[in-house]
Amino acid sequence: MENNKNKMNIKRAGFVLAGLLIVMIFLSNTAYSYNQPVVTAVSPSNGKLNKTEKASGITNWTDKKDVYSKLSGTVGEILVEEGDMVKAGQELLYMEYDRDDIEEKLKEIEIDKRKNQLGIETAELKIEKAKDNIKTLEEELYKTYGISVYDINEAQRQVENLERELEDARVLYEAGAISKSELDKSSNELEGAVNKLESLRKQYEDNVSKSTDELSDKEKNRESQINSYNQEIKELNQQIKSLSLDYESLVLQESIYNNQLDKFSGNEVILAPADGKIDAINIKNGSYINEHTLMLSLGIGCDYTIECTVPTDNNFIFEGDVCLVYNTAHRFEAVVSKITTAETGKTIKLSLSSEDITSGETFDIEFKKTSELSYTLIPNGAVNMDTNGYFIYQISRRDGIMGKEYYAAKISVEIGDKDNENTAITKGISFFEPIVLLSDKPFEEKQTIKIKNESDFFDN
Repeated sequence: MENNKNKMNIKRAGFVLAGLLIVMIFLSNTAYSYNQPVVTAVSPSNGKLNKTEKASGITNWTDKKDVYSKLSGTVGEILVEEGDMVKAGQELLYMEYDRDDIEEKLKEIEIDKRKNQLGIETAELKIEKAKDNIKTLEEELYKTYGISVYDINEAQRQVENLERELEDARVLYEAGAISKSELDKSSNELEGAVNKLESLRKQYEDNVSKSTDELSDKEKNRESQINSYNQEIKELNQQIKSLSLDYESLVLQESIYNNQLDKFSGNEVILAPADGKIDAINIKNGSYINEHTLMLSLGIGCDYTIECTVPTDNNFIFEGDVCLVYNTAHRFEAVVSKITTAETGKTIKLSLSSEDITSGETFDIEFKKTSELSYTLIPNGAVNMDTNGYFIYQISRRDGIMGKEYYAAKISVEIGDKDNENTAITKGISFFEPIVLLSDKPFEEKQTIKIKNESDFFDN
């Protein structure tokens, strides 16, 4: 009986120890995995890039007619409102003029014409003077210093004579007709003459070199002066052209004012230049406006443009592409007609036609394009970069102290193009292993991790 009781106690102790062991293993496993990063995994896929760019812009007429005032005067009455449809020749507004104002303007025009004529004449005189200066410079002859070779020739002849005299003295000395001192005197005289000749030659060469350098400087200065006069002539001709255009404009204004005086009326009716819609009125009833003031604008036809800006790095929008433009009331397709690149972005100009919209409407714009080729794609968030280039974290399984565990290995990759969601991988990736997309905390390569969506990739 006692023996059975002991056996029961041993069994109970074994069960307790086994239970404690299970609890300890569970607690150890929990503690081990508690601080492990939890990642979301994803598999590479094969597909096409779908690029999207969104922007906004305001419609404007493709064809507009602006109506300017021909004369200074007072706006009598505006007969139309913005948004009105008008026909060519329809009355738009009345202008009122003052005869004294017209006559005063004619006097001002006459003064301006005289100033222009004087400016043209002055410029023409300056051109003639510049041409004369160029001619003088081109005909001017520069001479070297007056270096004579007479002294050199005379010194050369003296040397030759002394050489003959020294030769004669040697003969006489050998015959005993003269003394040694007389022979030495002839030799010294020859040596002095040779030194003088060399000195003259050196001086001649120095003078020639100096005169050559000075001639070069003079030629350079002449060329610079001629270029300066030619540039002056070019600028004066441009000035004459500008003054002539101004003069023609003054003559035209004078003609308009003279015609107004010939058939003077206190007012004038301004007519619509074409069929269209009044887009903007820039004047008010009773206001005094100067000549050439923009009074109003007409939009012609049903063709419109929209301008929007996209980032400079956008590489998929091209001229001729079709995009979607829409707002709460309308939905159309538009064509990219022009792209202008600047530091702040690319300006995209769109063209569209519609009888249902008007200038000044705001539209959202959506550009979409699908790549022609298929690529190996991963989500943009899975691509990392360091000093060595681009890389991903590829997930693998290994045996750990608690059984099977997961870790992330750093894999270098080469990337291609991308869209708003995915990046094309051109080299370095495998389809057979998942990669890390997100992590709830930072982790290091080969560190043990937990996979939030483990069942999507591995058998439990």
